[in-house]
Amino acid sequence: MKRIFAAALLFCLALLWLPASLAAEECTTVVVARRATVDGRPLLWKNRDADDIDNEAVYIAGGTYPFVAIISANSTTSTWMGINSAGLAIENSLSSDLEGTSSGQNGSFMKYALQYCSTVAEFEQLLFDTNVAGRLTKANYGVIDAKGAAAIFETGNHTFAKYDADDPSTAPLGYVVRTNFAFTGDGSGTGYERYFRAIELVEEGINAGVMNHEYLLRNVARDLRNDLIDPYPLPYEGTQEGHSAGYVRTYYSINRYRTRACAVFHGVRPDENPLLSTMWVILGEPVCGTAVPLWVHAGTVPPEMNGTATAPWSDALLEKKADCYTDTSFLPYASQFLDTYALADGLGGGILMFSLPIEDRAFSQTQTVLEAWRDSFPSSNTIADFERDIIYESYCLYRTSTAPTDIPAPADLAVRRVLNRSLSQVEFIDVLTWNSVHISGRISGYRIYELVNGEKIYLGQVDSSTTRFWHRGLRSSDRFFYVVAAVDTRNREGNPACVAIGGIDQPNPVSQRERAAYIQSISVFLKMSARLAHRF
Repeated sequence: MKRIFAAALLFCLALLWLPASLAAEECTTVVVARRATVDGRPLLWKNRDADDIDNEAVYIAGGTYPFVAIISANSTTSTWMGINSAGLAIENSLSSDLEGTSSGQNGSFMKYALQYCSTVAEFEQLLFDTNVAGRLTKANYGVIDAKGAAAIFETGNHTFAKYDADDPSTAPLGYVVRTNFAFTGDGSGTGYERYFRAIELVEEGINAGVMNHEYLLRNVARDLRNDLIDPYPLPYEGTQEGHSAGYVRTYYSINRYRTRACAVFHGVRPDENPLLSTMWVILGEPVCGTAVPLWVHAGTVPPEMNGTATAPWSDALLEKKADCYTDTSFLPYASQFLDTYALADGLGGGILMFSLPIEDRAFSQTQTVLEAWRDSFPSSNTIADFERDIIYESYCLYRTSTAPTDIPAPADLAVRRVLNRSLSQVEFIDVLTWNSVHISGRISGYRIYELVNGEKIYLGQVDSSTTRFWHRGLRSSDRFFYVVAAVDTRNREGNPACVAIGGIDQPNPVSQRERAAYIQSISVFLKMSARLAHRF
């Protein structure tokens, strides 16, 4: 505790110069105690409603505890939900009705807690230690830990109130929900529609005995019921506020047009290793996306979840989301109306027709490895390999709008751009290579596509014995997103592999054999030219 107190004083001083976040953090959250979940492990969920469109996942070391978290793209001073190596998970919702003058450090305070707190008790002590000097926080912080504690703290600049999800007097069913108001606030808060809807859904899950991370992601985070209508079952065939049939307003729903990311933290039992705590992430509006797992012990975040400028998965989800918000007849409120036919058109099409099966696949495979890891704790590399593979495979399926099949994707798909000269002709070639898919007697070949605006453009097909494809006649600056899928003897396509390229890798010939052939052709040409010159 002395360590936390000393560090807390430094943190309070740091608040004087850290930049304030400009993003409005609305959000809906819930914390669920072990006694209310199916498997006896605590849960923590947040839908992040904010101004920042681009979100990404990061792995951050440097404090006492490394952690993984969701941040606004390229902004690491604040984290908006995360979990550390001790098993402490934390998130928040803005609650401007709490006492104090500023909420500008809600995110940086969470980052600090992830770096230096290991339990809910230590986080509570951090709040005690910073009460007098003050914090620039006005938030409902949800926190769970590896010992099984689960609570929400209504936190102002100089005061806080704890709501323990395991205390029957404050949480009879073992959960606490918060949106954008506090019970200790001044009454000016918001988000009451979401609050009561979340209570209804959470209690349904607990009373039915199905409360787990999958339930929160499927039934709570994606909920579209608003203050006026219940659109289920999808597609909604009615109308709302003069819009075309199928459109519903997502201003008052839990899944909102402003929901930029979602996370569900699946904790551990007290006798389990904290590093097996799992963070399920959707990088964007939940109803348009797919959840994938992250672990601190992996020591990294796959590139699909974290990019140089923006995360590729966030970019892909924004493309799908654009197909859902297409009614511009009621500006400026049109951006709040979602076309449910884009999610499920009643004819077997729509985003949910592939996004949910992809997520089911991730749930199943993750459950299998977690059971094995609980029996025999894995190395960091083992977790990192699984995390990388499941996220890459899910991303390729999602990006290509493909529901998973029983035909695996070609492994180790790679592309390199090479310069090819043939006498006076100069071209660039993208050379794609992959490993064979081995299903005895079933694979007849491989199809190669270019993905353009979410649509697969056919480039060619090779037989099952060929694991290379040339895309010719390119410019050095061309950008392509390639997709390769195995095809079986019944003409069914398997799961896709995908790879992107932009700009030239290395101006090397395709192979040593082709290099020799090229040099030989030049040599023959020069000899022929010399002979002709001699004759004339």
